[in-house]
Amino acid sequence: MRTYYHGPDAVVTEKYFVWRTNPAKVFVIEELRDIELVRGRPGGWGTGEALVAAAAVVTLASVGWTLGGVVVAFVAATLGSALAATLVATRRRATRSWYVQAYRHGGRVTLYSAVDARVFNQVTRALRRAVEDSRRPRDVRGLAVA
Repeated sequence: MRTYYHGPDAVVTEKYFVWRTNPAKVFVIEELRDIELVRGRPGGWGTGEALVAAAAVVTLASVGWTLGGVVVAFVAATLGSALAATLVATRRRATRSWYVQAYRHGGRVTLYSAVDARVFNQVTRALRRAVEDSRRPRDVRGLAVA
C-alpha cells in the first residue's frame, strides 16, 4: 500500500486518511466528495470583542466617578488600560487554524485540523495526491487507457 504522508498527527495512504486523534478518525479516500480547505478565524480577541471591552471600561470609569470619586475612576481607567494592552498583545499573537472538510455519506465532516501551516500543507498535498490517484482509471491488462 502506497503511503503519501506519515506523521505524528496524520497518515495518508492510497486508500485511507487517518487523523490521529483520540480516538483516531479513519476515512476511506474513495468515499470523500467536495474536499475543501477552510481557513479558520484567528484565536484571541477580535475587533468586536475589543469594542465591547472598551465600552465596559468607559462604563466602569463613569460609575466609579459617580460612586467613588476621582480615585475609583482612576483605578478603573488604569485597569481598563491594562486590559486594552493585553488585548492588543493577544491579537498580535493570534493563531490561525486550518481545516480540511469533505462530504462523506451525505454529511459534512472535518477530516483534519492544524495550526501549523507547514504541516497542514504537507498533509493536504498528500491528500490531494491520494485523491487524484484514486480517481484515475485503472489499467486492467497492462494496456494504456486512452
